[in-house]
Amino acid sequence: MVNRKALPSMTLLRELTDQIVLDTVFGQAPITRAEIAQCTGISKTTVSEAVRRLEDAGLLLTAGTQTGRQGRVGTYYQVAADAGFAVAVDLNSTEIRVRAADLFGVPFLDEWHAPTDPPCQLRGLVTRAIDRGMAEHRRLLAVGVSVANPVDPATESVVELPDTPYPQGLFRPQEVLDGLFEAPLLVDNDVNLAAIAERWHGAGRDVHSFAYVHIGAGMGMGLVIGDQLVRGSHGVAGEIGYLPLDSGLRQGFTLAVLGSPNTAARGAVIGRAIASVCALVDPELVLLGGPLGLDPDLLDPVRATVAELAPVPPKIEFGALGESAAVRGALEQALQRGRADLWAKA
Repeated sequence: MVNRKALPSMTLLRELTDQIVLDTVFGQAPITRAEIAQCTGISKTTVSEAVRRLEDAGLLLTAGTQTGRQGRVGTYYQVAADAGFAVAVDLNSTEIRVRAADLFGVPFLDEWHAPTDPPCQLRGLVTRAIDRGMAEHRRLLAVGVSVANPVDPATESVVELPDTPYPQGLFRPQEVLDGLFEAPLLVDNDVNLAAIAERWHGAGRDVHSFAYVHIGAGMGMGLVIGDQLVRGSHGVAGEIGYLPLDSGLRQGFTLAVLGSPNTAARGAVIGRAIASVCALVDPELVLLGGPLGLDPDLLDPVRATVAELAPVPPKIEFGALGESAAVRGALEQALQRGRADLWAKA
């Protein structure tokens, strides 16, 4: 008996074609059917059928016609901006940031609130953001939540570490938001999300490996190696505030930074932590962020210490996105997940 691999069904082939066409239009709009066929290698007839299906589903819209050419006039297409939206919330000890954007990442909501009761506020703020988004963008694609504690990558549970600087954040957003929506909920650490934002929209766009070092009530690091965020098996990769220092105290680096008498001394301590990271992972770039990390007087002492101690000192700069980095990372992650799911259902 001859074993033959099962051929993909016509339904699967149509779904794959629709995904490819939708992804091409999203990245290159406005674009005609002939140009889609040229870019993808899919026949014009098959592209036309896929475009018709995507128009019927409300995912593609016409965007004018070609001008200034002879022969058959082509119609331009673009992805419908009202095809969906995402919501992101950043929870930390000083403020709660909320940001929502359409499928293209164009924000329609950007606000902040003083934290009083984070679990209660989280549900109320997400509800308001969803209500506003549904009025103009039809469907919720995903919600991202940034928390100022580690998050287990397998369970998305908040990890409680000793002496956490944000004990108010030790709750499960999944439980607080249960029953509010059916879209995916993505929960991640704020420093990791800040690194994601810098990678896509900030100072990390042109490098393949960098460390984002956050200094505030605590000290943490988001590490991107080979364009991949390193989380660790328990979600605590990058908790450099727990590196041992001469004192032998838990969170030695964090205590030393917060107890430094001046900016120069603080920069020297931070520089020692960064030099340790450089010896282990050799990043191309280090970005500083967070309330204390963005102090303009901090950069020179950090650079000087790293230059003295690191095997090969990397370039050290401030992050480009400031205090909005974490919420922008949460939104970027939610949009990427939402687009992937939308494409898959097309």
